[in-house]
Amino acid sequence: MLSSSCYTTGINFSNGLIRTPNALLNSEGTISFLYSNFDPFVHGRITLSPYDWLEGSFFYTDINTERYAGTKQSNKDKGFALKLKIKEQGRFPAVALGFEDIAGTVLFSSEYLVSTYEWDRFNFSLGIGWGRLGSLENFVNPLSIFSDDINQRSGSSSNTGGTFAFGNYFRGDASVFGGVDVTISEKKNIVFKVEYDSMNFNKQRGYIAKESTRYNYGIYL
Repeated sequence: MLSSSCYTTGINFSNGLIRTPNALLNSEGTISFLYSNFDPFVHGRITLSPYDWLEGSFFYTDINTERYAGTKQSNKDKGFALKLKIKEQGRFPAVALGFEDIAGTVLFSSEYLVSTYEWDRFNFSLGIGWGRLGSLENFVNPLSIFSDDINQRSGSSSNTGGTFAFGNYFRGDASVFGGVDVTISEKKNIVFKVEYDSMNFNKQRGYIAKESTRYNYGIYL
């Protein structure tokens, strides 16, 4: 994984743990880049931060287990993402709202609400996700108290781009995710991360491996 960002990145998000996001946003005027290769996905992303409270991303993903019909070329998908800071950290954690793959085929669509508390060398994060981030189905969708229809979410579409999937946002199953990262060396920017992953990759299109744990850990260098 290669990245350039104010904070440490994950393999899916401009700022995050490993597979899950956090509530941290880059400073105003930042442009960050992310490249990751985690079979079967090769993921590239550019993120612009016009304000301290807003990030917008364009990403491109190669799915090497799928092929375009009648060809040997691997399937590819592009999309857009938004992340908004809802609250700065004070006595209580910072809070952010995010939208992944907000238009088009929505193969990787997710919405999430996440909080992060920075203390000394530690960042603690806890959130709830829908769509891809909710695919573990370990939490009842809190919005279902308003309507049973909220529990229904459509899958991927044949749209090639430009069409927003408003009917999917915050619908379907929900899942809780979270984790912590700790800076081991500030001078060398070495960070240890551990997380509870809410993405069920056995339900992810293109993913054929079997996962053995919900916990991920790693070292960011």
